[in-house]
Amino acid sequence: MKKYFLLNIGLMLFLIFIHISTAKASVLEDSIKPLTKINKQFLVVVHIVKDSNSIGISESYINAVMANINQIFKPIEASFTVCEFKYIDNYQYSYLAHDHPIDKREQELTPMFRLTNRINMFFIKEPDKIEKKTCGYASLGGIAGYGNVVIKKNCADASTIAHELGHFFGLSHTFEKSVPELANGSNCKTAGDGFCDTPADPYDPAKKTSEYIDETSCVYISNVKDANGDLYYPDVSNVMSYYTSCVCLKFTHEQYNYMANYYNSHLGTW
Repeated sequence: MKKYFLLNIGLMLFLIFIHISTAKASVLEDSIKPLTKINKQFLVVVHIVKDSNSIGISESYINAVMANINQIFKPIEASFTVCEFKYIDNYQYSYLAHDHPIDKREQELTPMFRLTNRINMFFIKEPDKIEKKTCGYASLGGIAGYGNVVIKKNCADASTIAHELGHFFGLSHTFEKSVPELANGSNCKTAGDGFCDTPADPYDPAKKTSEYIDETSCVYISNVKDANGDLYYPDVSNVMSYYTSCVCLKFTHEQYNYMANYYNSHLGTW
């Protein structure tokens, strides 16, 4: 009887060991992998287009904002240092009509002044003189060796510049609509921005941000529903959203990895 009791105890201990080992393996498999690192200090050339009677933004202010940007990009060891301030005297370039077929000033501006192997940021008075809703824009994936970042002077804060650098490193908006993302995230890999750790975002650029968020408290207030009739609950602090006016800015794990991998796959361009 004692022998069988000991055998049963032994079997139980063996099963417990197997259970613990399986659980540990499951935890390891489910854990988030370490972020890919860039490990690079990027040199930024700031081009300030003078207004008709003023500069409109100071070098010290831009440097202070870039220090905040460096904290946002720190998880992937990417930093940005302004190596040169250049001033453009032709104030006609301070008003652009981005994506407007008639206005050729942007096509003239960037090739004329852009420096190679640098991130070129152009600070102007109005990036979109037609609708006047744009705080900035950047070439999608511009870090691959082409394109620029254009910033409106009176909204040149960390939110705007980090957002445009996100585009520059290949990120889309959280509200990307090529395929609408469902609120439950079931189609997250093939819809929206393609990331599963950024909640679905119903934002429509044709509408006012205040229709989606209380801009004082940063509380999401919209009753917009998805194709299933479910309410959305976007991340109002995500850098690539349009809700970041009063919150701490952040990228997600997948967004960080994408930016790092995108740059590392284009090392030959720098």
